[in-house]
Formats: sequence, C-alpha cells, structure tokens
Amino acid sequence: MDIEAVVLKHLELQVNRQAAGLQDLSAQGAALLEMARRERATANGLAALLGVKDELSANARPPTRLAQCLPFEAQSQQSRVQTEWATLVKEASIALQAEGISPEQVQLPRSEHELDTMDVVSALALGAIGAFLPSFRTQKVGRGLVGDAFHNLQEAADKNKLPQVVQSVFGRKPAAFMDAGAKGVFHRFQDGHDLLTAVPEGVRALGWVRGPLEVFQHLLRDSFGGTGVPLPGSDLIGKSFASLGGAHVSEFLSPHELSKYAAFRMTDTVATGTTAALVSIYAAARKIPAGSMRLPQLGMLAHGLCFLGIAACSTIPGVQLLAARRSHLNYVSLLAVAKHAWVWHGMTNRLRLENDDGSERIRATREQLEVRRADLTVDAMDDQLRLAAYLTATGENTP
Repeated sequence: MDIEAVVLKHLELQVNRQAAGLQDLSAQGAALLEMARRERATANGLAALLGVKDELSANARPPTRLAQCLPFEAQSQQSRVQTEWATLVKEASIALQAEGISPEQVQLPRSEHELDTMDVVSALALGAIGAFLPSFRTQKVGRGLVGDAFHNLQEAADKNKLPQVVQSVFGRKPAAFMDAGAKGVFHRFQDGHDLLTAVPEGVRALGWVRGPLEVFQHLLRDSFGGTGVPLPGSDLIGKSFASLGGAHVSEFLSPHELSKYAAFRMTDTVATGTTAALVSIYAAARKIPAGSMRLPQLGMLAHGLCFLGIAACSTIPGVQLLAARRSHLNYVSLLAVAKHAWVWHGMTNRLRLENDDGSERIRATREQLEVRRADLTVDAMDDQLRLAAYLTATGENTP
C-alpha cells in the first residue's frame, strides 16, 4: 500500500468536503448580513419618523467582514488532523474505505523524472546491442561485419583506391614520418602515434597547416584498423613513468596489452553511436519530454552497460571472442556516461534550486496567511460585538 498516496487522497476528499461546507457557511453569513442591513434600515426609518435619536444604533455598524470570517473559522475547526503519522495513515485508510475507495489501489502519480521498470530493462538491452554490434559476425573467424568493412576501407585508403572525395579525407600517404620508427603489428603503441607528440613533430616536419592536418589523417586511417591508435597522451604518460621511476610503461604493459586497454578504434564510436541512436529512438517512442531527467539516466545506464559489456566479456573464458580485436575499455562510451552524468547533475541541481525557491514562497505565503488569519479573527470578534450591539439597539435580542 502506498501510504503517502492514501494520506494525500484522504486530504483531497476532506478538502473537497470542507470547500462545499464553506460555501454553505459563506451563503448563510451573507444572508445574515443582508437581514441585519434591512433591519437597520427599518430601525432608522422608525427612529426618524418618531424623532428619536438612537445613540447605540448610530454607533453600531453592520458586520461587513462576518461573511468573510466564517469560512476561515469553519476551516480552522474542521481541518485539524493528528500529527502522528501512523494515526494519520490509519484515519486516512478508514476514511477512504468509508468512501468506497480501496487504499491498496491508491497510487501517487509517477513523476516524469522517474525511471520505470521498462526504462531500466530497455536501457540495459540497448546498451548490450550497441556493445556487441561491432562484434557481430556470420562466421566463426574474422573481424565481424563491421570490422571487416573497416579493414577493407583502411586497405583501400592505403592503396589510394577510394573515391576522390573520400580519399581526400584520408589523404595520400599522410605524415609518412610517423611510420619511420618501430615496425610490426603493434608499432603504433611503440613510437610516433600519440596525438600530443605527433602534432608537434608534424609542425616541425611539414609546417603549421599541413603538419597537423596530415597527422589527423594518418591517425584517422589507422583508427579503422584492428589494433587502433594510442589514446592521446599515452606516450607522455610513459615518458613520465620513465623519468620518475626509471622504467617506461611498456615494461609493465606490452604493446599488445596497450592496444587492448589504452587504444581508440573506430568500432568504439560505432558501439557508442549505436547505443545513443537506440536510446533516442526509445525516448521518442515513449514520448519522454526533453527536460525529463529520465533521458540522462537512460543514457548513463545504456552507455554504462556498453562500456562494461565488452570489458566483462574480455575477462570471461568462452565469450572472449566477442572482444577480439576490440578495445576492451571503450573510452568513448565512458565519455558518454560522464556527459550524461554531468547533464543529470545539472538538472538535479536546477530542480533542487527550484524546490528551494518554491519552499521559500510557500513559507512566505504561510506567514502572510497567518497574519491575515489573526487579523480576521480580531475583525470577527469586533463584528460579532457590533452585531450584538446592533441587535440590542433594534430590540431583536430582547426577551
């Protein structure tokens, strides 16, 4: 049973009954005021006809605020509730049952920012699809459909066999100096392919414009390969290890291991992009509002699983084939998780500030109502005394 919903439903019904009762009391007060006005007019007419000066009635005035005061008094008397939560829940349940409403069926409306079960399951499923799509294959050996397509693209780019427009993007043997050092399958993780060190080399060798451009073209081409390219800054980290501890990072991690855990491949982008596209399609199908906090939460779940899926498979015997020639740590998905977490944090902080502002407005309004209520109580007592004086002056309350 959703006890908060039960209490709120009980209070809603109570407020509705009180509102109807207050309308009746207000109508009664208005009728009493009108009757007093008519009697006052009659008394004044008789006094004028007889030439009598009625000092009491002259000083008495009709209770102009009586009709306004009665609803507040009635509300004050009828809206008292027990402060103890357990007692309040019990009373609310009994009241709902008396109205023919089952407390077990009363539920609070779901917030647009709250994930439901379908959201969680779908986000995890979409993340899994994105993670393993680049590993999908139709035969037991090979790179998979995506890997084979990227390998063929890289080979065609190396041989300058791509269409002219596409070839201009990949260049024609760009930044050849980057391959002048180490050789072998994992040569990119031994020398010359760290973006942060390759760009200065390109500037020195080819100039300020052509140098950085050809470095980017070279790394773009290599990123379509099965070994990937080093993460920017990895060579600087290795040199820092060497200067501090006297040993290069390669002495702890082989180039093959660096290719698994410290590399970027274009298949990482495919996995992350597929996950993002599927989440967007799901959000559109579920009609999730653009400002809903469900969106970044869906993104964190989906991209989180996309990151963890391949990382876990790379360590589990029997399914390691799914991680073959893949980055075991997909840093693109990790960046996507961080991005959605940042958006979620911003939305949470903004909502907190809005709640604080709303709470402050409610507090100020309550203070104003308390002052108004005190004023009305004083006015009500004054009006009742004046009404008693008026009735005494007209003889209505004379036995």
